[in-house]
Amino acid sequence: MAKIPKEVQNLIARSSAEILKIQFEKDINRRFLLIKNRMIKEFLNHPVTKEIQGGAAAENISGTLGGNGNLFSYIGFPEGTDPIEPILNEFQKTSIRFAGISGETANWIILMPTKDDIWDVSPVPWAPGRSWAKSMETGLSGVGQYLYDEIAEFKNSRSGTAIQTKQKLKRKSRFKNVKYISEILAKYEKLFSELDETAIST
Repeated sequence: MAKIPKEVQNLIARSSAEILKIQFEKDINRRFLLIKNRMIKEFLNHPVTKEIQGGAAAENISGTLGGNGNLFSYIGFPEGTDPIEPILNEFQKTSIRFAGISGETANWIILMPTKDDIWDVSPVPWAPGRSWAKSMETGLSGVGQYLYDEIAEFKNSRSGTAIQTKQKLKRKSRFKNVKYISEILAKYEKLFSELDETAIST
């Protein structure tokens, strides 16, 4: 049996590695998209997200206001606006890029939003330097002056269903912080990082 020349062996090895790399990239991209879609779904299904998407007459399913009113009117979003869309756009920008092979390890660069990216696109309407998304986790004052009425037509109300009174109302309530963006980002940053731990035989 004729011996295969060394240069031919090397060519076969390189060709096999390239074919394997292409197959490996397809698998990684498939797994990446599964994780990305799960992350977006979790954001959209979060009680805070769903409550704000419900608009000025939504129920307080997040529990942040003790069941009184809703986040859309409490934060003071203008009627007809969609505060969730800018954050959703940041999540949708999450991408993956092949960064080469080192030994038997395939390296990937995954770009996903940071907390600061989210804070930047979620300003409180009446305080542009403050993020409402961050405030879900750190607290948002004013519950004591928050007057909500689904059928009222308040003058000078951004949302149309609520106003902030000058004096505190006769009820004991405070804003209840909830885990939101930070928790989602931390969870999926870990899941994305595990894609880097997959080896490829070269």
